[in-house]
Amino acid sequence: MYLHDSVFETVADIAREQMTPEKWTKVKDLLSQVQNLPVEQRPEFLAGACDGDEELRKEVENLLDSYHENDSFLEESAVAEIADFLNEQLSTDRPETGVFQPGQLLNRRYEIIRQLGKGGMGEVFLAHDNRINRRVTVKVLPADFAANRERLRRFRREAAAVSALNHPNIMTVYEFDRTDDGIQFIVGEFIDGQTLGEYRSREQLTVGQVLEIAVQAASALSAAHEVGIVHRDIKPENMMIRRDGYLKVLDFGLAKLTKQAPKSSDPEDPTRELNSTNPGAIMGTAAYMSPEQSRGTDIDHRTDLWSLGVVVYELLTGQKPFSGETPADILVSVVRDEPPPLGSYLEDIPPEIEWVISKTLSKKPEGRYQTAGELRADFEKIKKRLEFDARPPRLTGGFRKVNGSNPVAGEAVSTFGDQAVPTDAGAGADTDEKISRADSKTEGGSPKGRKHNLIPVIAGLALISLIVGALYYFLWAKTKNERIDSIAVLPFENLSRDQDLADLADGLSENLIDRLSGLPELRVISKNSSFRFRDSGEDIQIIASKLGVRAIVTGSTMQVGDELIVRFEIVDTADNRHLLGGRYQLKAADLLKIQNEIPQAISDQLNLKLTAGQSKRIGAGGTENPEAFRYYLNGLVELNGPDNILGKSLQYFEKAVELDPNFAEARVEIAWIYWSRANASGNPGQLMPKVREETEKALALDPGLAKALVMRATLREFDFDWPAAEQEYQKAIEQNPNLDFARRNYAFFLSATGRHDEALVQLDQLSDRDPINMSQLLTTRGIILAWARRFDDALREFQKAQAIDRNYKVEDFSLGYVYGGKGLDREAAGHFKTAVELVGGDDKYSLPLVFLAASYAKIPDKQKEARMILSRLERMDGYVSPATLAIVYAALGDRDRAVAALEKAYLEKDLQLRFVGVGYEYDDLRADPRFADLLKRMGLPQ
Repeated sequence: MYLHDSVFETVADIAREQMTPEKWTKVKDLLSQVQNLPVEQRPEFLAGACDGDEELRKEVENLLDSYHENDSFLEESAVAEIADFLNEQLSTDRPETGVFQPGQLLNRRYEIIRQLGKGGMGEVFLAHDNRINRRVTVKVLPADFAANRERLRRFRREAAAVSALNHPNIMTVYEFDRTDDGIQFIVGEFIDGQTLGEYRSREQLTVGQVLEIAVQAASALSAAHEVGIVHRDIKPENMMIRRDGYLKVLDFGLAKLTKQAPKSSDPEDPTRELNSTNPGAIMGTAAYMSPEQSRGTDIDHRTDLWSLGVVVYELLTGQKPFSGETPADILVSVVRDEPPPLGSYLEDIPPEIEWVISKTLSKKPEGRYQTAGELRADFEKIKKRLEFDARPPRLTGGFRKVNGSNPVAGEAVSTFGDQAVPTDAGAGADTDEKISRADSKTEGGSPKGRKHNLIPVIAGLALISLIVGALYYFLWAKTKNERIDSIAVLPFENLSRDQDLADLADGLSENLIDRLSGLPELRVISKNSSFRFRDSGEDIQIIASKLGVRAIVTGSTMQVGDELIVRFEIVDTADNRHLLGGRYQLKAADLLKIQNEIPQAISDQLNLKLTAGQSKRIGAGGTENPEAFRYYLNGLVELNGPDNILGKSLQYFEKAVELDPNFAEARVEIAWIYWSRANASGNPGQLMPKVREETEKALALDPGLAKALVMRATLREFDFDWPAAEQEYQKAIEQNPNLDFARRNYAFFLSATGRHDEALVQLDQLSDRDPINMSQLLTTRGIILAWARRFDDALREFQKAQAIDRNYKVEDFSLGYVYGGKGLDREAAGHFKTAVELVGGDDKYSLPLVFLAASYAKIPDKQKEARMILSRLERMDGYVSPATLAIVYAALGDRDRAVAALEKAYLEKDLQLRFVGVGYEYDDLRADPRFADLLKRMGLPQ
């Protein structure tokens, strides 16, 4: 960069005046401020800022004139830097108070330029590294420290610990050295910028800028904490903002190594000496000290998180959360008082930020974030959401009630009591506006309580109604010329790190999928596929491409005091266009009043062609009892867990029904669990009456509930009433074309009655809804192809399944079944044996054991083992399907016992008997007239 002579002369003139550092600081500050003003406002600003100091004003104006004469060559930062340099070089005769003098050369390498300041552990100088031609800082241990062995050990330990850090937000330490006369010093990175305190006083920060600072600071602390370093003096003066906006945390002068295993057995290992702070030894700056620091008790890394919380609070409000006339008063306030809420100073502060700061400033360390990484992640998530909220164009998606009239489509809403009122385009829309600060401190109470389990549950009941109605409006009514006919709901994020909220987030997503599935002509991706993208970090358009959809729904939940914050966004991925989004801040009171009226009002206004049943299911939450809904969500989560139908899910659903006997969705889940247990070789005489009872009660409450219609279809199969069963399946699919459970069961029904091609068509319909879970679907296709006696095609489907997903393994039972159909009995037996082991033994699940015995029966040297297994099956305490026992008898050549077992299965209405018409395992009996008679009585094709 070439400098115009006039610039250099002007700056040199200023320096030659032997200007004091204090005065030069004023000149630089005023120059920086005035350049951000329009030209016409500058004279008035300088007149007020200089307050009659004409000499100061003249110096600023001279620099300003020189800058504008050469603004194509030189930026303001370079002018200030040259002036700084000349001022330093021409003032070497000024008295220096530091241990080093400007121009002094340390160890023939580091040339001192000037003193930068003093820290808790020594003086800091700006120097030039002559060896590699860069500016550095030199931090010196004072003479009294060097004379004290303990202090010297601490200094060396700090140098070793900090030099091990390598993070972009932490000042780099280059080396630890000493002069020939014994002065100890650390050489570190020179940061060209200003302290965070200076930056804050000169810049009016946005919420987004504060969050960016918080993210970088938390990232630095996370790196330090991971290697056992606690800063213990986090404050604005120990953070710097570079000219490019990058934050650096510096001065680990009070850092200590946290408790960790010693690297040697030396009892003098210095690490251990820093494991705790002596009680009463209070270190740090009072306003930013944690309660444990204030008391002088043991501390760990969580003290830094408290201090960072104080810094962020101050950046947002301009006020420290704890104050007092003396340091002692401040320490008392830190230990005793709760800070005023951020809302006391700021209008429309996003409640998520209030919640995070409240958590960070918990008096007890265990109540805070437990790691800096967790805190960084939450700051980052809130920052991203505020950026989204501020993004134009803003299409809002909720509804508002005006003067008691019907709701009208328009704005995102925040509901309070029975009044729904519009919010901004989204909380956090002030991201691009400056933070409005209170002129004086406002009295405030303590943060609101954090644990109100029923609040999110109640809010969830209303939210699903609102979101589904809004979705229908925007996807259909607003896009008549270019319909969006496919959508996927990704799992909502839980931002509160609370298990109740985690269940709610998943529950909201699942319910939203279920409710959207009932909308006509809209293809909704199955949870099995969409939930595979939980925390994937992939671009939304890539996810949409993999799922084969046009629109994607994302969302998040967070509880703040007694309110629930839910955000959601719908994106048209064809052009990455924001279709709809909202931030809903919901209170518990009276929310249930609006859950039905919102979507119904939309359909009335827009004249949407929804049936009465569809309108009801879009608008209704299934229950008006929040506690019942909580148990229902817990049941759904438990069903997705490893214990599935054998876990606590049944208890949760039964509790939901106990609390609300009219909760149809909970009743149908109870019916499904009992049917699933009966289908897995359970006793139909004990289980199927309960299926019938709960199914009929659910349908009495909601005759169009699709899953209940499927359960009624299974009951008709149980009664061998195949035409009636098919009618119920078709009704269920008509009500909800996207219900996987309906199409999958219907496919099995069609195949069991010999209509294999029609069954495969139903599975093809499933593939559109569950594209990521294709491996499981291909396995199901393989079983149906085996019933059609297309065994080689079945194996090809299995091969495709494993080729699509290398982590997927076709179930050993399925492989064994197909190999058995091909007559490869030894291969089949190997897989059935593995299946028995995987289900935990024969007493838990008898079906794999039955087929293992049948395979052994066809292997000459294994027939003895087959009979031993049969004997064990016959003596089992639990229920063993007689229809499956018939398979073993037939394989061993005992047709009479096989037919007798099938007759017993017929009388008991054994669910496994459904497949007697297509299963190759019964082929040895097909020539027997008694078998043909059985098929006739069952109404199955012969």
